[in-house]
Amino acid sequence: MIKTNKSALVDISVGGEIVSPEWSGGLYQVDETGRTFILPGAGGIHYNIRVGDRAYGWMAAHPEPGVSVRHLKKESNSALNHLSCIGNEATVTSGEAQGETGIVVGKGSQIGFAEGLPQKHHLIIQFPESVLSRLGIGDKVLIHAFGRGLRIEGHPDVEVKNCSPKLLEALGLEESGDGELVVTVVVEIPSVMMGLGAGFYPEVGAQDIAVREARQRDELGLGDLRIGDIVALRDQDHRYGRAYKHGAITISVVSYGDSPVPGHGPGVTTLLTCPHDGLRVRFDKSANLVRYLNLEER
Repeated sequence: MIKTNKSALVDISVGGEIVSPEWSGGLYQVDETGRTFILPGAGGIHYNIRVGDRAYGWMAAHPEPGVSVRHLKKESNSALNHLSCIGNEATVTSGEAQGETGIVVGKGSQIGFAEGLPQKHHLIIQFPESVLSRLGIGDKVLIHAFGRGLRIEGHPDVEVKNCSPKLLEALGLEESGDGELVVTVVVEIPSVMMGLGAGFYPEVGAQDIAVREARQRDELGLGDLRIGDIVALRDQDHRYGRAYKHGAITISVVSYGDSPVPGHGPGVTTLLTCPHDGLRVRFDKSANLVRYLNLEER
């Protein structure tokens, strides 16, 4: 079993509220063929999309599974997104569903990077299906933000990002005979296929897998990609920003679904990153948050 500094971490509350989908810019968006479309996207409560469901094939632009939460104050929303980790517990603190609990399962689309615009990143939380009908826009949600600063002892070059101790332990990392950490993933994705989100902080939001063509998805093994799948990004170094680095490897989780917009696709949130061969992958199609966080399946 790997050892961590879990006992030194601070368990702190951050909060936000369930936010409505928002529409900015023009009425229509345009896909890679030049066709216009109007589709639902991020924000709100998604009643029929959950972790474990397909990442491709929805008539939507970045649908977020479950509930999208944000703090309306820019600085507080920054803390909500930077400090929260995948696997943290969330509790509804107002409204009809007050007292119900869920789990942080992802970080949402990156919106509002332009100077002067409020940060509109979402934290994605999954609640039991029986709770969704009692949730409402504006309901307050408190998160036990526990995990920032997490380190794996004996592996200083492997950095933990957005991964709670609960999830890290569930991933079942093992040490190989030559000192590398072995992690189970669904698929490996080449760096050239990574789109929106490059260059930005990995502690916030996600980076999109920009693969739209069905044949190419199948060739890469992405045809059956599911929200919540653990994936490896080859030649991606996410220590100080999402960047290309030959030989680096980053382990991420699929946080939300596809989008028809060029350069967009299912978004992945960083969990682990290493600038060299400190991480080794093995493949298992069941490597999904449903399994690791004991999430309710449809």
